[in-house]
Amino acid sequence: MKSGWIVALALAAVAAEAQQKIEVKTTSAVADGRVVIDSQAGTIHVVGWARDAVEVGGTLGRGAEGLNLNSHGARTDVEVETRGNPHGVRSDLEIKVPAASQIEIDSFSADVRVEGVTGRVRIETVNGGLAVSGPAQEIDAQSVNGRVDIAAACPRIHAESVNGAVTIKGARGEIEASTVNGRLVVSGEAFQKGSLSGVSGSVQFEGALAERGWLEVETVSGGRRRSARTSTCRASAAGSKTSWVRRRARRAATRRSRSCGSRPAAAARGCRSRRCPARSTC
Repeated sequence: MKSGWIVALALAAVAAEAQQKIEVKTTSAVADGRVVIDSQAGTIHVVGWARDAVEVGGTLGRGAEGLNLNSHGARTDVEVETRGNPHGVRSDLEIKVPAASQIEIDSFSADVRVEGVTGRVRIETVNGGLAVSGPAQEIDAQSVNGRVDIAAACPRIHAESVNGAVTIKGARGEIEASTVNGRLVVSGEAFQKGSLSGVSGSVQFEGALAERGWLEVETVSGGRRRSARTSTCRASAAGSKTSWVRRRARRAATRRSRSCGSRPAAAARGCRSRRCPARSTC
């Protein structure tokens, strides 16, 4: 019986060491300054708020020595300090930042979520999923092994994953998105230009192109390259709807397709859905 209590106490001590609750820390920050976050594993949740301050809470993982929160000039650093290999220290951070902040997050295996930030957002991780929502000014989200989900009326988006799906909703302006092993889905309004590419998996675009806007889709499967470039041919005028789907190649031949322009007169010149289909599958 005594040995059972000893084991229980030992397990409780290990659990306490494994997770250290962060005493909430706050520092003043420039409204549109940079917030640089470095936590190599676990979860990172960033929320924009109306105060000119950065607040950090959550828990630190086993092997963490502390949390560094420091502001100097227009830059604020949030860093989990560790001993030994930082990639094995799983911490869960809850971070509030001024809504107009420029966010930079580097991680190895953290799942990252950013909400309500109107400034630029840049996120890089190796093994983790990324999610961004809200009216960010610009988004750059990259993961090696993990899905990328973006729901933002953002004028400039770059999103990519090697092993994971990429989903972008409500976008506009300029977009560049790619995945190697996973599905790529993009929807939005008034795109000026877009470049979508996939290797193994489907690529789907549904939205409207602005006047003189263009979309380029490229897929590679089985060593065969397929590409297309299209503008709003079907209804021709700016703001018209177009949907483009390219699935894994099943044919040996390579096919290229180019549209007539996005001018309203294109329809009168006989621009058919054969060249700019409402929905195309290969």
